[in-house]
Amino acid sequence: IANTPADISVNNDLGICGAAVTWTLPTASDNCGFDSQVIQNGSFESGLTAWTAINNPNPLSPWTAAPIIDTGFFPAISPIDENFLAGNGFDGDTGTAILYQDVNIPANGGTLTWDDQLDYDLLNFCNGCSSRIYEVQIRDLSNNVLATAKSVTALAGTSVDGDWISNSYNMNAFSGQNVRIVFVQNIPDDYSGPGAFGLDNVSFVGDSLIQTDSSGLSSGDVFPVGTTTVVYTSTDIHN
Repeated sequence: IANTPADISVNNDLGICGAAVTWTLPTASDNCGFDSQVIQNGSFESGLTAWTAINNPNPLSPWTAAPIIDTGFFPAISPIDENFLAGNGFDGDTGTAILYQDVNIPANGGTLTWDDQLDYDLLNFCNGCSSRIYEVQIRDLSNNVLATAKSVTALAGTSVDGDWISNSYNMNAFSGQNVRIVFVQNIPDDYSGPGAFGLDNVSFVGDSLIQTDSSGLSSGDVFPVGTTTVVYTSTDIHN
């Protein structure tokens, strides 16, 4: 904790046995920053460890962690962070492809960040097919969707060779909760066109330190006659 005020002595305010006292609030910092290990193996350097993968019944290419994701239809997707990334073929039998991890969001909240890349061709191989959907969802542990952090519709009759996109989503609404971070793809038609998906650098950055006045009195309050000790407690994201 820095900039802690020195002891303050003041006279009573006119007509009362006390005085309003103000000061500049102290600040706090942490030499490790505010990063949190909320997300485990977010760069997939340990394969899919800590993640649960659910593939559609017969995927074009199932979820995997590898140095490159190459479905043979698009340029290979290389990692954006370290040596591995996660990905799949975003095609196959009708169903859903899901990759998720259960996490505990710290009491002081923070931001979920990730990088993703999406390729698909629903033009040259598609005959009356439906659009597909890729979403990043925040669910409870019973799989009820609490929020959608990102939604992309791969429109039938279109073809996209995407680039890496950096994403972020504020998680303060789920502070102190156990939630499920879910990357989900909805595939409505059997093998209606190839696709490729890459995911990397999934992380969580906590908000700055919390400062609380545990004495119950704050700067600007009226303090009684005598000595009042004001105690500030700063808590980092690891509690």
